[in-house]
Amino acid sequence: MSLPPSLAVHAAAQGGAFTTAQALSAGYDEREISALLRTRRWTRLRRGVFAESTLISDDDAKLARLALRALELRTTRRFVASHETAAVLHNLTLLRPDTDLIHVTRPSRGGGRVEAGVRWHSGALPGDHV
Repeated sequence: MSLPPSLAVHAAAQGGAFTTAQALSAGYDEREISALLRTRRWTRLRRGVFAESTLISDDDAKLARLALRALELRTTRRFVASHETAAVLHNLTLLRPDTDLIHVTRPSRGGGRVEAGVRWHSGALPGDHV
């Protein structure tokens, strides 16, 4: 099953991810969305963000990109991929990568925290470092 054109446009522009609001706008209803998730045709990436399950692969870099896109759709905070996630995106070899969490850094002075599968790090983000 492929996405209708109006939803496919959003998904393509967002790296494969799309929101509940975009699916509803494309003509799906809550019941259909639940059925697509239950039958595993769609995968929930974050609360209110989905992708077609065919996009889910064993490739860590592809999964990291999709997870970051989903995070972008759910937050207004400025962030960049960092730590293990950035290394995976750059295809660097890691001895024991921890890909259970998405690691991002945001510009702030406060401490970091883990929230909904995301390890938020805090630090300066000079333009020449990003």
